[in-house]
Amino acid sequence: MKKFLLCLSVATAFSIFPTNAETQYYASDPNEVYGLMNGISRNGRYAVVSDDEDLVAYFWTRDTPDEYEAVDTDALLYDVADNGIAVGAIVDELKFRAAIYNYNTNEWTQLPDHLAVLNEQYAICVTADAKIISGYEYDRDDNPDTGGRYYPVVWTLNEATGDYEITTFNDLILPDHQGFITECMSPDGKFIGGRLYCGAMAEIPAMIDVEKHEITFWNELETRIEPFYYKGEILGYYEEYYIDGYHDTRSDNTFSGEFISCDDNGNFYGHRTVALSVSEDGQDADLEHYACIYNYKTGEWTDILGVTSFSIGYDAKTMFATDAQMVVIENGEDEIESIYTGLGFESSDEISAITKGSADGKVLGGIYGIYNPAKQAPDYHPFMILLDNPLSDISEITIDHNSDIMILVARGQIEVAGANSVAVYDMSGKQVSSSASSNLKAGVYVVKADSVTRKVVVK
Repeated sequence: MKKFLLCLSVATAFSIFPTNAETQYYASDPNEVYGLMNGISRNGRYAVVSDDEDLVAYFWTRDTPDEYEAVDTDALLYDVADNGIAVGAIVDELKFRAAIYNYNTNEWTQLPDHLAVLNEQYAICVTADAKIISGYEYDRDDNPDTGGRYYPVVWTLNEATGDYEITTFNDLILPDHQGFITECMSPDGKFIGGRLYCGAMAEIPAMIDVEKHEITFWNELETRIEPFYYKGEILGYYEEYYIDGYHDTRSDNTFSGEFISCDDNGNFYGHRTVALSVSEDGQDADLEHYACIYNYKTGEWTDILGVTSFSIGYDAKTMFATDAQMVVIENGEDEIESIYTGLGFESSDEISAITKGSADGKVLGGIYGIYNPAKQAPDYHPFMILLDNPLSDISEITIDHNSDIMILVARGQIEVAGANSVAVYDMSGKQVSSSASSNLKAGVYVVKADSVTRKVVVK
């Protein structure tokens, strides 16, 4: 592995988080490391970066925060589990094939694919315990325009054999367009978020219920067969697309939306378009573009004007957006400010956004840009931010690296991943739960997960 050093900047906090005594900012060397910050493990121990142009993947570890390691060429990495298992794709005979990379052994393993897959298949997300992976692939189908379409796909670890088994979703009924692109997954692996192509050239947020094998989107899509006139005569018929009653054409005034990340409380973060004041014939409308939060547990939307899109969020209270902005919601009021003020640090880098974060928000990553005149566009480089205190209600994450069992403690909640059996006891010795997900009163508890025992405090 080739290692690249980073530049470190430490600033005393002057932020809305006054308990963060010190914010550490690590910017990668722009002459050595290129690419996007694609994933951070939930425990904040690992991060992965990919240069999509040169097909180079990088690994970052909390143990050596001033270094990136180039792990391979002709490969991409998109997410990483708490045990160092990363997911992405390798290039095989000009085809992208979903694969996992084990940082501990420096080994790649290709994931199984579907018989209908054509030239693209990517593993995008992985659970903390590396047991569930989601992504998407380009499958052959009866799409009259392209002969194929992107569909979500899930791989689940068979613990008896140690192999991953594939579940495809190419039986979903999708619009005659490019399909569905996986962008994120709920921490338990039960829901997938992303973007759905539709209309003439539109994108809308959509969600996959993995267990029910269903897709949900919130826009009304309609295809109308309309006549084509020439000198008052009908010469033929053609398809026209309407989204929420608005005539979607091949113009800049169209729908844009996707889910980009998901937190522990069921909140998907991203952006969406809402059509207001639609004319009766559908030719005119006010299209409002919002950064949005959708909670799949309650079905509630939160839309914020003034920022383009949310990349990640914590408890629907602290969100990071494009243009180096962040939004804090308190008592129903939202405040938009720069990440420099909000997190308490300074940098001369042209930061684009914080794009990924650990489960507790103490480890954040993003990209900064340097304009490249040859491309007439910026080159992007990753950075990391380390905070002293968490941004979320999660108060503790414990990982037993011998068994890869994770115990997560949040406000009123204990979550256990990677264990076959779970028992939670109060301090009197009474068992209060045997579930991997427990809602509990504030207090001190003992958690037994297989052979792992931990005392935790629920606030």
